[in-house]
Amino acid sequence: MTEHAFSDAAKISAPARRPRTHKPRPLPNLTALPPHAALDRQQVCAATGFALQTLKVWAKQGRGPRITYLEGRPRYLVRDVLDWMGVSRDATKSA
Repeated sequence: MTEHAFSDAAKISAPARRPRTHKPRPLPNLTALPPHAALDRQQVCAATGFALQTLKVWAKQGRGPRITYLEGRPRYLVRDVLDWMGVSRDATKSA
């Protein structure tokens, strides 16, 4: 018998994994969206510059933009994000 029963099997390597490609999401222009549009956390992160983990922690602490749950998933309405940021929709339209 051979030294190791699996020695030949160990020589066979697994197929190489393709690197995950991440398509960057476009930066949402909050003032161009309707006030009732719902954003996910990643979109809010892109628009505000805060990290995803920061929004999650703030949600547990009751801080940050108001969260609306749609189908059990946290979403942020554009009007709530703009209110939280202190941005007036009227002021941004005239600029």
